[in-house]
Amino acid sequence: NISLQALSLILQISTTLSSAPGASSSKSPASACSTSLRDRFYRTLYASLTDPRLGMSNKQALYLNLLFKSLKADHNTARVAAFVRRFVQVLASGAGAGGAIEFVAGGLYLLGEVGRPNVMTSYMLAP
Repeated sequence: NISLQALSLILQISTTLSSAPGASSSKSPASACSTSLRDRFYRTLYASLTDPRLGMSNKQALYLNLLFKSLKADHNTARVAAFVRRFVQVLASGAGAGGAIEFVAGGLYLLGEVGRPNVMTSYMLAP
């Protein structure tokens, strides 16, 4: 629960920093901080996909919501495609949330909603 709240806060901060007026120039300190924060956030979120504590959590819907918001806010299509691949693996193996049917159904719905055509195309064409 605490790590989910921390990830939500970091997503909000990184989104706010990336939309700040001075963040558009690639040499500004705000841009470098935002990029670093965003990269670390997505690395942590990616690792949390296989976290065994997710199966015992009662906040699975909040986790899926955070994952959805994160994927929709990310403009790096390669990273989104990697998330989609890993999330499909997690759902198919039953590792995510202990294989709970509600989590798998919510995850499949999330993948359908993310549905950026270029992401799904790159996922399907990946070796």
